[in-house]
Amino acid sequence: MAGVRVLTAALALVFGIYALQKERHLQRLSRLHHDENSMLLNVADSLLRSGVLRADREMLDLRSAVELGAARIAADAADAVLAHCAAVRLVGPSGETPLAAVCDFEDAGIWLDPEAAHEALRRHEPVRRGAPDGRTVIAVPLEYRFEVVGVLEVVSGPSEPYGIHDTDLVAAFARGAVSGLLSGRGGMDTL
Repeated sequence: MAGVRVLTAALALVFGIYALQKERHLQRLSRLHHDENSMLLNVADSLLRSGVLRADREMLDLRSAVELGAARIAADAADAVLAHCAAVRLVGPSGETPLAAVCDFEDAGIWLDPEAAHEALRRHEPVRRGAPDGRTVIAVPLEYRFEVVGVLEVVSGPSEPYGIHDTDLVAAFARGAVSGLLSGRGGMDTL
């Protein structure tokens, strides 16, 4: 009987030591987890204070505004340079440039140059290219903080090619469109 008591006491001691070690281990894990969460919250707080996340929100808002205002941007740009056709392309996550809006003022159909849009996107600057039939396309990136969210294209008539001054005018229009969209006016009322 004394042997059973000794064995029972030994087992209780072993399980007690195991329970204490397990409890200490769980407390250390809890502190580590709390420290990890605390670090994550500190990083998120720093990002919020630095404005990084706010800039991302501005870019998302600008992308949405360009998408919603694409038809008006195209129509106003066409009016500004007397274009026969104007278009706004959005820039997708993998660099694709689907058309968001096309404003065509000619019966002959739409003539756009996707290569000019891709070049403007790649170079982050306006591109002016001519076609054999005398038309000219000007593609200008819609850009904010060195990130292109869209491309504005205008196309001249066959007998009315665009010059360098037209390129400057479309580039200024694009900057104004981005500024107008960012300021919440939703349009080009200030131009």
